[in-house]
Amino acid sequence: MSAPFVLTMDDKYVRPAAACIASIVRGTPDPEIIVISQGLSSRSKHALRAVGKRLQVPVDIREAAPHAQALPIFLHFSSAIYTRLQMPEILAEYNRAVYVDADAIAVRSLDPLRRLETDKPVAAVRDPFVPRCGQRWRNRVLTGVSPGSPYVNTGVMVMNLDEWRRLELGAKCIDFVVANHEDSDLILYPDQDAVNVVIGGMDGIELLDPRWNVPPMSDLWCTKGRLPTRHDLQVEEEAFVTHFLGRRKPWDADFPDGVNRSRFYELGTQGLEVIDALLPLDGPEVGQDL
Repeated sequence: MSAPFVLTMDDKYVRPAAACIASIVRGTPDPEIIVISQGLSSRSKHALRAVGKRLQVPVDIREAAPHAQALPIFLHFSSAIYTRLQMPEILAEYNRAVYVDADAIAVRSLDPLRRLETDKPVAAVRDPFVPRCGQRWRNRVLTGVSPGSPYVNTGVMVMNLDEWRRLELGAKCIDFVVANHEDSDLILYPDQDAVNVVIGGMDGIELLDPRWNVPPMSDLWCTKGRLPTRHDLQVEEEAFVTHFLGRRKPWDADFPDGVNRSRFYELGTQGLEVIDALLPLDGPEVGQDL
């Protein structure tokens, strides 16, 4: 069975998700698209299905596990932080899945990702800003986690769901977040930190080519007062997936013009046209952070 492409979201991310879906369909033959709803309104669900109809690809919408609502919420996050960790149960009939953050754009075909058969629970890209666990947790000694171990960004993941289920990794990751949610040094990016500690700690992560998850590095560095390097620009140019992590998004007025903003609108245009017709900007609010 081919691996589906899976997005998780609430109402705030319907518009960028439509662009993401359109970009996947544009470059990848006959993709299977699944959206896991974190309380999506009926209007949002209708709009996402209309996007699928426009693109001639059904959008399968499934509900997140209801018990996520009872789990602790902290910092600026919602219960959506637990949804990725519940995917093995929600997608019980699949043995693999390709997870893509709703604020990402597929620049190239994602077919190689859905065809990847990894023996490890997760395949993901090393985080370009925090590439090693020793940089993420400078003053902590974590069981099974070497300071030199790669720290991955989970915005794009190939998930071996059979391994997740066999090793009960979803429950273990959720237990890690729940047990440590008051420790702001240990838990900053809840589900991502859990994957790196729980799954990375058992050598369960395969590294993907960095081009499969490229943040808008030049734009992010500009916000920190530094000009992009030649390497930054080369990585952006060669990206297979552009992932708009960070608080400023390409649909925000203050996001810099350039290749990254253009990619969002050019590659996602068919999805955006449908959403903007059905959910005008005075509809469900577009969020700022996943």
